[in-house]
Amino acid sequence: ALIEAPAAFDPSSQFTALRRAIAATSSRPAFLLRALLYNLRREIAKTTCCAILLLTSGLLTPLVLRRILLALEAKYVAPEWAEALGATIGLAPANAFALVCALVLFLFAITGTLSVHHLFYHQVGMSIKVQAVLRALIYDKALRLARSERAEASSGAILTLTGTDSGRIFS
Repeated sequence: ALIEAPAAFDPSSQFTALRRAIAATSSRPAFLLRALLYNLRREIAKTTCCAILLLTSGLLTPLVLRRILLALEAKYVAPEWAEALGATIGLAPANAFALVCALVLFLFAITGTLSVHHLFYHQVGMSIKVQAVLRALIYDKALRLARSERAEASSGAILTLTGTDSGRIFS
């Protein structure tokens, strides 16, 4: 109960098309994977964008930090725009360049923090949706079992498969 689903989230209506598509065709695992990828394509795209932002900000941070250190040690020739900026605000060109790089470093830190939290948010949302579909598929299959097949599996085993085992996939 730490994470609550949004008010508009209704797994029974949201995944009806997915369940119908899976039930109407083959029950092979490859088809299930393709159906899940197709139906979660927007969430996968959002997660990928967040991951790219996180990686980019993490990879560029040391490069910008190196430029700051070189500019402050006067081993780096400041670009022309830094000279104009330094003259405007009353700083040496190297210090103006270091100030701009520090602002860029701050933006990278903010971008990295926001993208990591959005990445986790979208990953948890996707796992909740996949768990809902998986539980619904197992439950639908359990309801369609013939009487002789139901005699072989106890109701406790079916409930364990529906609840506990489908949850273990994501942990």
